[in-house]
Amino acid sequence: MATPSTERQRRSGISILSLDAGGPRGISQLEILKHIMDKLTEDTDNDVPQTIKRPCEVFAMIGGTGTGGLIAILLAVLKMTASEALDTFTDLVNKVFKIVDHNPIKQTEKLKQVINDILAKLQVPLDTTLVPPAGTPPACRL
Repeated sequence: MATPSTERQRRSGISILSLDAGGPRGISQLEILKHIMDKLTEDTDNDVPQTIKRPCEVFAMIGGTGTGGLIAILLAVLKMTASEALDTFTDLVNKVFKIVDHNPIKQTEKLKQVINDILAKLQVPLDTTLVPPAGTPPACRL
C-alpha cells in the first residue's frame, strides 16, 4: 500500500542519470544528454529567453562507472553543462585514448595531466574534495 509521501514522490519522481563505462563511447552518451538538455531548455511556456539547464539542476543524482564516473564528476561536481562536458570529454579522449603506445603507466600519467589541466582551466584547486563541506547540500548527488 502506498503512503501519501511515497505517492507524492511517485508523482513528482526522482531523476537519476546513470552513465556507463566504455572509454571514448562516452561521447555518444553526452551527445544524447546534450539533446535532452536542449529540449528541456526550449520546452518552456513563456517567451522569456532561457538559460541552458545544467544536468546537476535537473537530476537528483548522477553516477557512473569507468569513464561514465568521470563524466558524472564533470556534470555533478564541476557543474558543467552537457555541451561543456561533451567538449571537455572529447578533448580528454583525443589526448588520452588515442595514444598509440598502450603502456598503462604512460596512459595513467597522461590522464592525470589532462585532468589537472581541466581543473586548472576551471580554477579548481587540485585538493578539492568530491563531497561538499558538512551542512552544504549539493545541487545533486554524485
